[in-house]
Amino acid sequence: MLLYEVLARDRMRHDQRQARQERAARRLSTARRWQRLARYAERRARRAAERL
Repeated sequence: MLLYEVLARDRMRHDQRQARQERAARRLSTARRWQRLARYAERRARRAAERL
């Protein structure tokens, strides 16, 4: 195998690993955002129920 093929494969593996990490980070960020929204909605619903 030629050196440039080895380097190309290494770069491809690096790019794939980075893409996986970025997807995981986006999923985590999205989950946290939904958790914050759910807590906000719960507090708002609780306050509305207390006013009844």
